[in-house]
Amino acid sequence: MGKKHIKKLKSQDKSKIKAPKPVNYDKELLLFSFERVQDNSKYGFSKLSKEQKIDLINSIFKRRDKSWNDLNKSSRHNLGFEKIKIEEIRLERPRFLTEDTTLWVFRYTGSNHAMVGYRVRNIFYILWFDFDYTLYKHS
Repeated sequence: MGKKHIKKLKSQDKSKIKAPKPVNYDKELLLFSFERVQDNSKYGFSKLSKEQKIDLINSIFKRRDKSWNDLNKSSRHNLGFEKIKIEEIRLERPRFLTEDTTLWVFRYTGSNHAMVGYRVRNIFYILWFDFDYTLYKHS
């Protein structure tokens, strides 16, 4: 009698176990983080002019209701992005970045200036602001 009762509980427990659906972060809204900005470099936030800071905030505001999928459909010189390899960066990279890290680039003054960072889930961690086209080779 005890064994039957245990078996019955086990089969009932199986029906109650449901794994959560994995989150598709490409469908989530893009979130920006300034947490990892390398402000001690030539490409830090403090090096931006007042006008560039305003352009940066405006560009983030324009993307506030966009998912990664939405941005992927847009031109890299508009609201979209491009990916670059870490080797393309022309300065010493932070230790927390690995050789296989993919960097993402968003424009923040029309098609001119770039913010460069990396992505974790739906968060874009900004590292640098390339306002003079010298951080990496632009194509």
